[in-house]
Amino acid sequence: MKGWKREEQRIARLTGGQRVTTKGTEAPDVVSPLLVIEVKERAQLPQWMTIALDKLRRFAKAEQLPVVILHERGSHQRLAICRLEELLRWLHRDVVGDHNDG
Repeated sequence: MKGWKREEQRIARLTGGQRVTTKGTEAPDVVSPLLVIEVKERAQLPQWMTIALDKLRRFAKAEQLPVVILHERGSHQRLAICRLEELLRWLHRDVVGDHNDG
């Protein structure tokens, strides 16, 4: 099984969802009770992004979710980046499966 398929299965397990296996259609990779997920794999995440999240983790209180907001100059679109396990805890969901996924 290819690495990206394994990761989609891992994300499905972590979120309590199901991997969507339709071929040739526009569909999400994983659907869970609270999330519709598209999984994107890269050889390496941008270092500035992980540094920003690490910095925020040091300042966040237990009830706060560290989030990096990305925006494009001149656009109203904003993306929120956070660690999946922290998002799931913040949503009060139990993280099941492999807890060492980063």
